[in-house]
Amino acid sequence: METAVTLEEIKLKLAQAQEELRRVQAENEDLRRKLDVVPHVAAAGLPEGISAPHFEVAGATERLIGELQRRLWDVLQRNSFLEQESHAGHNALIQSYEGYIDRLEKELRHCREQLRQRKDDAAFAPTPTGQS
Repeated sequence: METAVTLEEIKLKLAQAQEELRRVQAENEDLRRKLDVVPHVAAAGLPEGISAPHFEVAGATERLIGELQRRLWDVLQRNSFLEQESHAGHNALIQSYEGYIDRLEKELRHCREQLRQRKDDAAFAPTPTGQS
């Protein structure tokens, strides 16, 4: 089943993906700052039996950012393809209508010429007797 995706839907999804990317990048930066704090906390010395917190999210965040960037790239490529397809369809429609208009103009000129000839023929036609 083929689903029609409008340009507006693609733009909305692109904006959502960009917003999600910004949110995740900000979250990633926050996590990086937190990770930078861990060595300082460990160096300061924690009470025995308490280990320094360890964050395993840096790799997951990088994967998520990579996936979002890949999806964003896919959306941009799809958008570009749809724009080209739209322009091609638009140009084909313009050519079709221009051909139709040309045929109508030609027919109009032909009809005007026939009308002019009939008027000329009527002007020179003999008038029947008894009619004024």
